[in-house]
Amino acid sequence: MKKIMIALVGLAVLLMSGTASALTKDLVADGPDTWTIVGTVDISNDGTNLTVTITITDLDWILVSTKVDARDAVADIPQNKNKNPKPGQFRYKVPDPVPTNILHVYTIPLSEVGDDVDPGETIYVAVHAKVRDIVNLLTMTIVSGDGETMVTRRRAGNGAFTTASLPAPAVRAKEPFDYPNQLLDGNNDGTASVWDDAVGLSFTSADWIWETDEVQEPVEGTVITLQRDFEIDGYPMSGELVITCDNGYKAFVNGPSVGTAPQVLGDLETCDLREACILTSGWDTVQVIDVSSDLQSGENTLKIDAANEEFSQASGEHSADGTVFSNPGGCIFALEIESAREETAWGDGTQFIAKKSWAMYIPYTITPIP
Repeated sequence: MKKIMIALVGLAVLLMSGTASALTKDLVADGPDTWTIVGTVDISNDGTNLTVTITITDLDWILVSTKVDARDAVADIPQNKNKNPKPGQFRYKVPDPVPTNILHVYTIPLSEVGDDVDPGETIYVAVHAKVRDIVNLLTMTIVSGDGETMVTRRRAGNGAFTTASLPAPAVRAKEPFDYPNQLLDGNNDGTASVWDDAVGLSFTSADWIWETDEVQEPVEGTVITLQRDFEIDGYPMSGELVITCDNGYKAFVNGPSVGTAPQVLGDLETCDLREACILTSGWDTVQVIDVSSDLQSGENTLKIDAANEEFSQASGEHSADGTVFSNPGGCIFALEIESAREETAWGDGTQFIAKKSWAMYIPYTITPIP
């Protein structure tokens, strides 16, 4: 194992006396439009060890991970065919993830940099970092009714789930008006529906959705699985799912369940959708669910098992069989996400002298200790 000590410390570091030839370079992040100076790279030696200190100076940012390599010849720094460094092969690293911090210190024996590294000799240091902007957050909202949610499976009454003719896009559901006598066209929200009035929703551009604009089984009831795939740019910092369904739901983010409507009493995978499984009342209870810890950078999936109750006279729980007017089905949700932009950063030195090169190394001259 390499003889390297890596310290994760606070806001400042006291450099030991007896060091020589201290060199400071910018730590620059590759932003969407231009390079951004986010910190410094300080290099020094004490005759035995090389010290590389990576410090964030722009406190909008933090260090996520860092990688360092130091060699007595440029060609010995791990590189690809275009002569750009390959940070994954650097010998010294603080891997992702690490605690929130703004400073990493590497102490590297000069004997590991090259054979007989003497005063006056120039060595080459490559410094790579992943940095995160924790102040200027990116925001996105995923909403029902935007045409991107799919129906991936369904079951009716006591039946098993099926995927026949699926997946298919969810559609805007017809909404109850003058209940139970009339439905409003789901594509025309100029008039507030019974659903809207009951839950008092203030979702931005969200709308009620279902597999079809009217329910297909108003008597035996239905469970459909809604799936919304989305991509998060950067590192997710917070996520809040606001949701309700008529009559209930169970929600999942990237696999695990994140919440179930309080009126759901049974297993939506198998239950008969009667009162022992899902209550007629309570669908107007909007839940706000913190899903921050369930989100991930890149691809994500929200799934919702949305249930519409059984509504038959034969069950003894209703005075008449349900109709598309008296037993409509719909689900509405909004998922609000904040994420931190992550960028690659380099110790700002001299570009590799090669065609198509872009990354950087820092020449550093070893000088005698006074």
